Amino acid sequence: MAPRQAGGSPAAAHGQNHVGDYVKPALETAVIKQEDVNFLGDHHADKPLLQRLNYLHVFILFGIPALAIYGLFTWEWNSLTAFFAVLYYFVTGLGITAGELELL
Repeated sequence: MAPRQAGGSPAAAHGQNHVGDYVKPALETAVIKQEDVNFLGDHHADKPLLQRLNYLHVFILFGIPALAIYGLFTWEWNSLTAFFAVLYYFVTGLGITAGELELL
């Protein structure tokens, strides 16, 4: 193995980056033009609205809450159902918190 030179490593002289060498992030040096920023992307520009929708996401965002509201008014509630609903609310909140904190 060749000895290191006084001016730094030979690889750094050739433009290679090693641990400890500062590299300016590409995002800071990138130039983004306003006309290049499009929320929908170019592949959606020529499609009508109904063809742009992802129907699985539409069902998840609107169908499941609609079914819950329907069930709220049509099913017969009793005290055991209400207790389970409140208990399940707190258990799922605890699971979300524990998962976020990576305690599991």
